[in-house]
Amino acid sequence: MGVMVSEIYDAFIDAGADEAKARAAAAAVPISGRLATKQDIARLETRLYRALWIQAGGIVGALVGLVGTAIAVACFLERFLPDGALGP
Repeated sequence: MGVMVSEIYDAFIDAGADEAKARAAAAAVPISGRLATKQDIARLETRLYRALWIQAGGIVGALVGLVGTAIAVACFLERFLPDGALGP
């Protein structure tokens, strides 16, 4: 069973509810310290967007590096291989 708020459980018992129903009802009430506020959600959203942009920058940087390497290899092969060595 989940965590329950004892004050709510006691209030149900005082109101005449049986123990099993009072326990179930008190366990169904969320504990406010465990809920996220709008400010928490906004902070999380900001962190996620920042992480997204950092990852996008890394992907673009890696792609630029790969294209640059491919161009350098093509220039090297064109310069030092005999004509027709790579095909028509």
